[in-house]
Amino acid sequence: ILYFCSYTVGISAPAILPLASPRWFVRQFTVPKLVFSLMLGMAMAICIGRYTIEHPFLLSDNRHYPFYIWKNVFRRHWVFRYALIPPYIYALAALNRSLSMDTTALWRLGLALCTAAVLVPSPLLEFRYFTVPYFFVRLHIASRTTTRAVLLEALWFAAINAATIWVFINRPFAWASEPGQLQRFMW
Repeated sequence: ILYFCSYTVGISAPAILPLASPRWFVRQFTVPKLVFSLMLGMAMAICIGRYTIEHPFLLSDNRHYPFYIWKNVFRRHWVFRYALIPPYIYALAALNRSLSMDTTALWRLGLALCTAAVLVPSPLLEFRYFTVPYFFVRLHIASRTTTRAVLLEALWFAAINAATIWVFINRPFAWASEPGQLQRFMW
């Protein structure tokens, strides 16, 4: 769930950040909200400590973004997993703020439960599992998105895809276990 929220805010930053800017986030801190955020952070720390799973496929297939994110961020040092708690809290708040403008609390709860039902049982971190929940989020913040934000988001998607296609075409590699067979990076 934490990875999904971060992914969604990151991939749709031009659409979400104007609705829930970091300045808005800081202005929202009252004592009760600060206490809630601290309790949420402690719950996240417990979940990260007890339920973070390194799936063998994640660590064995270097053809995907999650492999490099896991290797270069989460495996770098144990503290990095916990250092990401403040961005996770911000991502949750930004998604809630963006969605609360056009949806009910019941709808957001339903989305959270359905997203959890899809993501929690899967021990493998793969962005393709985020696709359906992401589309639901993006469709429900569409009415507040400006033309400028849509254009920036389209450019952001084009840049990510252009980089991925460039690496796919220009940087094939071979695994020691399969000599002579070229492997290619993919989403």
